[in-house]
Amino acid sequence: MSPSADSPFDTPEATLKTLRMIWVGITFGLVAAAAVIVGATLNSPDPGPVAFGPVRVGYVALAALVVLMAVGYFVRLQVYKRGWETHHVKPDAYARGNIVLFAMLEAAGMLSVVLGGFVGDRFACFVIATAAFAALILNFPNGAPMHPAEPRL
Repeated sequence: MSPSADSPFDTPEATLKTLRMIWVGITFGLVAAAAVIVGATLNSPDPGPVAFGPVRVGYVALAALVVLMAVGYFVRLQVYKRGWETHHVKPDAYARGNIVLFAMLEAAGMLSVVLGGFVGDRFACFVIATAAFAALILNFPNGAPMHPAEPRL
């Protein structure tokens, strides 16, 4: 799948600009959703650790974070491998791989915020949502894989 003539992913510079806008939107969307949910549930009493059978809600959020983060990094790696050229990743593969990773991290953070806000176990869920947010922040698109570099050991 090659980019079309009017694709925002045809050059590394255009890809980086577009991907940074997507990253900002996803990051601020997660922050805004968390602010709305925390604001809506701020005055309601925390039901504490709610159990669905033997499993606490915090464990569900933690499992979602671990699985979605692992799947996101794995899929990004596979997309990078498909878009590999001599010593660099093609811009469209770089964009697709990172968008998948951003979506997985946002899903983990959003699930944790929703579970913590509306179901219970707020502290544990918000700590896990913060971990997903931190992973999203650490994966700011810098474009390094798109620039040719000799392999080093």
